Amino acid sequence: MLELNNWIGGVIVQELVERAQEVLKRNHLRWTKQRKMMIMAVADDPTRYIDITGVDQYLRQDYPGLSHNTIYRNFKEFEELGIVELRQHNDQMQVKYCCDSVHHHHFICDRCGRVQ
Repeated sequence: MLELNNWIGGVIVQELVERAQEVLKRNHLRWTKQRKMMIMAVADDPTRYIDITGVDQYLRQDYPGLSHNTIYRNFKEFEELGIVELRQHNDQMQVKYCCDSVHHHHFICDRCGRVQ
């Protein structure tokens, strides 16, 4: 189950959430409570990939009617807007908050998903 840590005291999380909100609004997309929770989940530790199923379980605590397809579709849209990065790992889709820098490659820990 996904638990939010408020990485670095929540300051970074708030900045990343606000940045994502600006991107969505600039692209004429609604900023909903569900989308905010999705962004908060990945912004909580922008150095790691997390399983989308964990985000799904986290969101369903407050929104039990929210479908996995809706969550996946939103993450796909966020990826197209440059907000998140998606990858397939061990038959699981994973997501992380997108880096700000120019195109580059990462080393990714197979155990914890940490990105360097």
